Amino acid sequence: PMAWSPGEDVLRFLGEPWADYTDALAIPKPSPEHARQLLAGIAGAARAAQLRAVEIGEVPSASALLAAMTEPWTVSDASLCPRIALTSETVAKIVSRKEHAMKARRLSRMGRITHIEYREADTILGRLAVFFAQHVRQWSARLGSVLTFSDPELARFYAGAVPNLTTLGAVALHELRLDDNPLAFYYGYRDATTFYGYRPSYNIRWKRYSPGALLLRAMVQSFQVQGLTCFDMMRGSESYKLDYATEVTRNKALHLTGLYL
Repeated sequence: PMAWSPGEDVLRFLGEPWADYTDALAIPKPSPEHARQLLAGIAGAARAAQLRAVEIGEVPSASALLAAMTEPWTVSDASLCPRIALTSETVAKIVSRKEHAMKARRLSRMGRITHIEYREADTILGRLAVFFAQHVRQWSARLGSVLTFSDPELARFYAGAVPNLTTLGAVALHELRLDDNPLAFYYGYRDATTFYGYRPSYNIRWKRYSPGALLLRAMVQSFQVQGLTCFDMMRGSESYKLDYATEVTRNKALHLTGLYL
């Protein structure tokens, strides 16, 4: 789905700026010819609506749209996308870092540390409000931060999508607890081989114990047991992502200008 804002005259994906990846979806994967036809259709729709430009941001580097792009479309760099190849030999270093092992031991002296993966709609929805509140508290003090879940409409959208996504096995919420205290969360999407980490959070009162890193470590171990091959941390060059990544790709942005002057 694509849309434009009144007075702006630029056609964009409806999910911007919230979507980390914007792409054409098809089963099976769209062929280059299908992607070319789609780009032509988008351009034609923009001209018919008398829009001046099309901007498709955050297109994954492996997208068929990039392979099919020809003039007058242009391309530019967008966000970095770190990921962890769970079959890489370097993953062992992630789960055995002495600093995090020490912090985990300190926490364990205060209570029981538990990693929980929620995959069912009722259990995810039962913890989603706690995750939203924790995420907002973590980011609200940072200047220039975009607070995904502070908007009630967006919060309702994410919650409303959960039942259908769980039916497909395509969403999960991870939580790290100390007894009943939520230390950290990681909300994301998954398929047969990959977990796509969309939004993490941690309890700022426990920051000194690196709860986000401890949750990530537990998730990596769990994914390996489950047979997943990739933990895609999605777009963003945050230090923790680059610190743990075994590989980094870069999204692209597609541009079409001068349609209607």
